[in-house]
Order: sequence, then C-alpha cells, then structure tokens
Amino acid sequence: MWAIPESTEFTTEIANGEPFDEILSRARAWRADLIVLGAKGVASLGSIILGGTAEHVMKEAPCSVLTVRHR
Repeated sequence: MWAIPESTEFTTEIANGEPFDEILSRARAWRADLIVLGAKGVASLGSIILGGTAEHVMKEAPCSVLTVRHR
C-alpha cells in the first residue's frame, strides 16, 4: 500500500464529453506533471494493446502518463 505525502495536491472532477478530450483539456489547463489512468491492457507478443481512451491520452498528453492495468 502506498502512502500519499501530505504535500501532494490532487483534484477529482466529473465532466461530460469525450473522455480523452476532457482528460487532455484538464491536463493542459492545470499544467499537469502526470496523468494517472486505468487501462484495459492486453499483453500480446511483447507489446501491450490499450483501450482507446488510454492510447489516445498517451499519444497526445502534454506530460507523462502512468497507466494501471486491472487484473
């Protein structure tokens, strides 16, 4: 289990629209350092195939993206 340092700032928000557009828009507006999102990843022949939203965000993000695959 990870502990989040007290100095860490994070925001939770609900928005309507295309998920990848909303995520990228917020990341740019907030000048985010990192985007963390879940992905429906499937490993195949040494590569990973991500869901559409995660893949689109990873390609267009203005910052680093951490994807977490649910097992």
